[in-house]
Amino acid sequence: MQPCEMCIHERYPYFILILLCLISLICIKLPNKDQIKFANTIKYLSLLIIFAALIYSIMHVGIERGFIEGFSECSGLFSNINDADSLLLALEKAPLVRCNDPVLLFNFISIAESNLVVLALLLFINTYLIFQKK
Repeated sequence: MQPCEMCIHERYPYFILILLCLISLICIKLPNKDQIKFANTIKYLSLLIIFAALIYSIMHVGIERGFIEGFSECSGLFSNINDADSLLLALEKAPLVRCNDPVLLFNFISIAESNLVVLALLLFINTYLIFQKK
């Protein structure tokens, strides 16, 4: 089954985090003082990205479960349709998969919910590693 538009958007933070990890490899070659500043910047930036992705994932799960009303591009609603031509045009532009139809993984948890769990774990681990006492 194809992913909905929100599922596609939920992947972008992972690509950014991978890019940040690759950039942090440059941090190893910097002088010691600059290395600490750069590493801290990468840590806090990754924490911010994970938090924003978690909020977006909560929104997606809420739309899937019906707690939050979805966007018009997600729910497949057609407005301002006056004739057959505008209906045909709206149907051609409509997304194939709606955001409020969950794609189930293991028959009890949706892919958006599993993404929410992964992001919550990433946020917890990242926060713990940043703020732990040395």
